[in-house]
Amino acid sequence: MGRFQETAWPPARLARATVMGCASDRASVTAKKISTASFAASFVYAYTQELLAPDKPIIYAYSHSPREKKNSVLSDDYNGAEQAVRHLASLGHTRIGFINGPPDVIPSQNRFRGYCAALENHGIAFDRVLLKHGIWEKPESGYAAATELLALTDPPTAIFAANDVMAAGVIDAVHALGLRVPDDVSVIGYDDRDMAKFLKPALTTVRLPMAQIGSTAAERLIRCVEEGASLVDSVFIRCELIVRDSCGECSRPK
Repeated sequence: MGRFQETAWPPARLARATVMGCASDRASVTAKKISTASFAASFVYAYTQELLAPDKPIIYAYSHSPREKKNSVLSDDYNGAEQAVRHLASLGHTRIGFINGPPDVIPSQNRFRGYCAALENHGIAFDRVLLKHGIWEKPESGYAAATELLALTDPPTAIFAANDVMAAGVIDAVHALGLRVPDDVSVIGYDDRDMAKFLKPALTTVRLPMAQIGSTAAERLIRCVEEGASLVDSVFIRCELIVRDSCGECSRPK
């Protein structure tokens, strides 16, 4: 789902490291006794009670806060997915398959909403047979889903995978069927992991704004400490479409 998941730091070490990094930026913060943490990871609710008293501020970086609309810094996955599908539609694609992540997690839900919104904005009817679900870190799940999509009577001319790992599996599936990317099937991913530019062809994808998420989380943490606040409004950072070589104009007659 995001690159920060690839490094699993113990929660106490992660909290100390982040607080130290934030405090070093401003002398006014170092003069205070800080009991705060900014998490650069997903699914960290269980750590909160272990690390912090209930009245102390905590900023969730690339993670959803249990406090509704408060204390999270997140990627705008709705807009990111909308950008991906808009790009494919601009190339003439109307049969756009979507391989999403697990349906019970918020990023998947937001990316699905963005996918549907872009279809509607371009006058393309949603077709449930074009929707599949994979597993974030398993390229074979993208391979299997793409194989099913391309076996349809009316297969997609483009496939949007909700992360780059699954997109890598999609590209392999297209090649295994004797088809070409992007001549026969366009493929677009999500995350812009380091591997994306080394795939063949280089993967068009949506870049998660991890640097901006980290810096914004640090700024909000400092603001909480300086103002004595425990709650700040959540913020969504816009993603960026990175165009490479895996998408092309639709060659199928309409």
